[in-house]
Amino acid sequence: MKRTHLLFRAALLLVIPFNVQAQQQLTLRDAILKAGTELAPDRLKGLQWIEGDQAYSYVKDDVLMRGTLGKSMDMALVDLAALNAALTDSVKLKGIPSLTWESPSKFRYMHNGSVYVHDLDDGITTSRMMMLAGASDHDTETNTGRVAFTVEDDLFIGMPGGGKALRVTNDGGNGIVNGKSVHRQEYGITKGTFWSGQGNLLAFYRMDESMVTTYPLEDLGTKPSTFTPIRYPMAGQASHHVTIGIYDVRTRSTVMLATGEPLDQYLTNISWSADERHVHVVHLDRRTENLRLVRYDASTGEPVATLLTEHDDRYLEPEHPAEFLETRKGQYVWWSERDGWQHLYLYDQVKGAIRQLTKGPWVVKEVLGMNTKE
Repeated sequence: MKRTHLLFRAALLLVIPFNVQAQQQLTLRDAILKAGTELAPDRLKGLQWIEGDQAYSYVKDDVLMRGTLGKSMDMALVDLAALNAALTDSVKLKGIPSLTWESPSKFRYMHNGSVYVHDLDDGITTSRMMMLAGASDHDTETNTGRVAFTVEDDLFIGMPGGGKALRVTNDGGNGIVNGKSVHRQEYGITKGTFWSGQGNLLAFYRMDESMVTTYPLEDLGTKPSTFTPIRYPMAGQASHHVTIGIYDVRTRSTVMLATGEPLDQYLTNISWSADERHVHVVHLDRRTENLRLVRYDASTGEPVATLLTEHDDRYLEPEHPAEFLETRKGQYVWWSERDGWQHLYLYDQVKGAIRQLTKGPWVVKEVLGMNTKE
C-alpha cells in the first residue's frame, strides 16, 4: 500500500516567561500603554528558515542572526550599518527589513519602492527592480523573481532586470478593486494574487463593490477628525461580487473564470495544478452550508470538473486550498472538519476520497512540508 508522508503541526504552545519574584499590581493604563514596550513578551523577531540550509535566522538588536538545530552558538550574519553601507539608495534602512531567503547566502528585501538582493559572501547589495510609487500588496514569484503588486485599485507585475512593469488591469476605482484580498479576509483569504508553480500565470481577485453602500469611517488621528467613506454592506443590503482573472505573462492576456452565479457567492482557497494547466477554486454559498471544489481550465476559464462537495447543516469554514501532489498526478491533500476536528484527507481527482491521513481528538494547524516522495 502506498503511503503519503507529510509533516504537520498539531498544536502550538506559546510560553511567555515572566519574573514571578517581581509581581506587581497592574493598572489599566500600564496594561494598555506598556503592552508593546516594558511589558511586551520576549520573542524572536523575523524568525524563519534559511532556504537550502538546516538553519534559521532572526533579528536581534539590529543584527541579522543565524541559528542551528545543534548546540553551536548563534552567529551574526550582517548588521544594519553594513546593510546601509551596501545600499545605493540615499534613503537608508531604519532597521533590519523583512526579508526572504533565496539561498544560504542571499536574501531579498523591499525598500523605498525597489527590490534589493544582498549577497552575504561579498557583502554587495544589488537592485533587482524598481516599483511604481504607491505600490502595495507585493507578491513575489520565487522562480522568476517577478513581483505582483497593486497601485490604488489596479494590478501590476514588476519584471526583474529593471524593465517596465506590466499593467494587468485598467478598470480599478469607483468600487472596482483588483489584486487585493476580498470577502473581508474570511475563509482563509489573506491576499489577492496567486502565482502558478512555474510563474507563468497569475490568478487574481477582481471585486466589484460599486453596488455596496458607502459608510463614513471617522479618523480620530486628525484635528479636527475627518471622515473617509468605505463600502460596507449592512445586514440585508447588497454584498460585493467577486470574480477571478488569470493573467498570462507570456501572452500579456487575461482570461476570467466562468464562476457563474450567485454573484455574491464566496470564492476562496485558490490553488494551481503542478503543470499550470488548471486552477482550483472553492465555491461557498452565503449560508456557509455547502461548498464545491471546482477545477477550471486556465487557458479558457471554463469549469472542467467538480472534484468534491461538502455539506454541514451548521457551518462550513474552508481555510486551506487543495494541495496537489507533484509525484502523484491527480492526487491532492484536502483539509476538513467533517469528523469534528480539523484533519487532512487524501483525494484523487477521479476516484474521490482515498483515505483520512490524520485522525484524533486534536486539530492540524499547519502543514510544514513533505518529503521528496510526498
